[in-house]
Amino acid sequence: MHHRMGRFLLLPALTLVVASAWVPITFADPQATLLNQGCSQYNATPASAFIAALNSTFASLRANLSAASSVGFATAAEPRAAAPAFAMAQCRPYVAGRDCVACFDAAAAGLRATCVAGRAANGGRAILDGCMLRYESAAFFDQSTLPGNTQLCNGSAVQAGGFADAARALVADFAAAVPRVPGLAAAAASGGVYAAAQCVETVGEAGCAQCLNVAVGNIDGCPPNSDGRAVDAGCFMRYSDRSFFPANSTTVDLAIYLRSGECSSLFASYVFLRGLLFRGYTAPEYAIHGQLSEKVDTYSFGVVVLEILSGRKSNDTRLEPETQYLLEWVSFIDHCSETSLFLVHALPSIAAISHIFHA
Repeated sequence: MHHRMGRFLLLPALTLVVASAWVPITFADPQATLLNQGCSQYNATPASAFIAALNSTFASLRANLSAASSVGFATAAEPRAAAPAFAMAQCRPYVAGRDCVACFDAAAAGLRATCVAGRAANGGRAILDGCMLRYESAAFFDQSTLPGNTQLCNGSAVQAGGFADAARALVADFAAAVPRVPGLAAAAASGGVYAAAQCVETVGEAGCAQCLNVAVGNIDGCPPNSDGRAVDAGCFMRYSDRSFFPANSTTVDLAIYLRSGECSSLFASYVFLRGLLFRGYTAPEYAIHGQLSEKVDTYSFGVVVLEILSGRKSNDTRLEPETQYLLEWVSFIDHCSETSLFLVHALPSIAAISHIFHA
């Protein structure tokens, strides 16, 4: 049997529901406000077999999200059913436990009422503030962005000067950083702006970057509105002038995953000098001028120390270009205060060993 992937656009939620989306929330809250929902224009056949398979996948998703070990993301599939069904659910990183399950229940109820009851649409998607749920009759887990991606702005402008620029800057940082963040999700606050971004885990770094690039373009039209969201098949982005997440457990230091301004220039200079300075145990002054000194021995010893601390060789061409040469990478992050990228908390500060290669 040939199964057509559901083709549908994200449809605006009912006006009454959207109007209520901007009520301040509390942190012990499933954030179950419906933002966007759509159904495929095609119906599954046989309908009864598809509904049975879909119910099975929804039950599996709920069980996964309810488990104590849940990470707030789950996929389920019934590929061998008479009418196959595939489903995926994800909660925001700041919506967990019972709140996550409650948000999923709200999304599932909405899809059953709108897309399944009476017609058995072979695809449906619901995006809520606190979670998303999607199902199809064919596998879709690697899809990142689809037609129908859109923005949701609350229409209430912030009068404080600089808010619009701060909001745009923060969401742009999210688009650049989140694809590199473990779990593909982050929340942070800066300049009076609170923001979060998340990709579904199955799209990977490249798919996440693609989706968030679309999202940041969509949400760019919202400032100076006090709240803005961008929704798509594979990602979600939001900013607000009010906090919508608990800062003590979900915020991420975006600087760890970004290179900006001074550090970008600094990194470029290191790349330029790579061929001369960072390829082994020999100090640059000896390699270039043939000068022997105590520093030459100290330099070589320091490279060995860095290899021990980092657990890697001084050069490794299997790594990404910017991290192939150990000393280049350490020197870069020392200047940019990005120690955690190198030792991941193994050292309190890279300054403790920076004297090895800084005269």
